Amino acid sequence: MLAEAAQNDLELDEVWVVVQRDNVYKPVFEFLDYQARKQLITDSGLKLFESESTDYAHLILETIKEIKDHNITLVLGEDLIASFSQWVDYDEIRNRASIYESHRIDGISSGQIRDRLRKKQSIDDLVPPAVANYLAQHLR
Repeated sequence: MLAEAAQNDLELDEVWVVVQRDNVYKPVFEFLDYQARKQLITDSGLKLFESESTDYAHLILETIKEIKDHNITLVLGEDLIASFSQWVDYDEIRNRASIYESHRIDGISSGQIRDRLRKKQSIDDLVPPAVANYLAQHLR
């Protein structure tokens, strides 16, 4: 939903999703396996961009450098926007890409999804069918 909203709001030709192996801002237990997250992106009909960079501390900047022949708009959620100015590569990222702040759609959050899963409630209205199916098979 966030990718679609950004694409519509900014009239972007394409939206590519970059899956980060780790996120220093979130505890590891909140993440699905890296390969599973990549698979969910493609199963949901989104375009996955796999960066050649292994420099995970600077993944966003290195990925932007890889895609240098395109106009880049970095879509960040409200949580990342709040800390963005403290990122090590902040200035260079701002010089190389436009920044778009995505807002939670209808208050959907990963915490809300995990809470419903713990309560064995449906998440079909919160995530694409491929994601709901995967989580139903692997996390309940």
